[in-house]
Amino acid sequence: MSLEIAFSSAKLPARDSVALVIAGDKLGQVASEVDKATGGALSRAMKAQGFKGKAGESLLLHAAGPYAHVVLVSAGAPDKLDDLALQAAGGHVWAALARTKAKTAALAVEATPKGRKHEHPAALAAFGAQLRSYRFDKYRTKLKDEDKPQLASLTLHAKEAATAKKDYHPLEAVAQGVYLTRDIVSEPPNILHPESYADICTDLRKFGLKVTVLDLAALRKHKMGALIGVAQGSVREPRVVCIEWNGNPKAKDKAPLALLGKGVTFDTGGISINPPAAWKK
Repeated sequence: MSLEIAFSSAKLPARDSVALVIAGDKLGQVASEVDKATGGALSRAMKAQGFKGKAGESLLLHAAGPYAHVVLVSAGAPDKLDDLALQAAGGHVWAALARTKAKTAALAVEATPKGRKHEHPAALAAFGAQLRSYRFDKYRTKLKDEDKPQLASLTLHAKEAATAKKDYHPLEAVAQGVYLTRDIVSEPPNILHPESYADICTDLRKFGLKVTVLDLAALRKHKMGALIGVAQGSVREPRVVCIEWNGNPKAKDKAPLALLGKGVTFDTGGISINPPAAWKK
């Protein structure tokens, strides 16, 4: 994971960079304290910018009071707040901080859906920031380190920090899965091919998954001729990967959930065998 996430029950500190997520255009208690510490610079900036509090709306202040940066993001109207809105707000926070040279930042989330039944708002915002921070720079060899986003850690400040941290734990696991998937999708076909793709999937066994790989011989045995026929256009032999998880004791009496898909490791983008002249007929 590229972004280190931490949680704290302490008050928002006077540190280099702080970020605030609010509902609509109303400053909460923490945001009001930040506004006071900046001598009202935050509220003045909101007025000058015409801040309406629409979902995803943000502003960034530099050298405001005791802070190097102050980021304000609205998660949208209070009556429309949901999990996705808070995740998106966290993503907007990271994007704003990424435009600065800040290496660490503190974030307070003062936007809570009415009748909250799911994860803590701070956990959801952290999840959104984590997902937004993903980068695939593996082959960008000419990109200098100083030209990359510098933000390395984000601390979520909340009264229920322990609850937020607990709620974030499974979300972090989901983010790791998303990162892995994005890495796979981003690899070029000379690196990612059926065999290497199967090897990556096989590594998932360490998480308790049952992984079965069908090679060419197994595909012939199962009479999967259509797939074999398509694969003849490549020097690489085809593979089919079956991944199973039977670790939920509460789901023993429920029907299994099956997801079918194809992992395409190379695609021409579509080739038409008809000459352009034939298109007019």
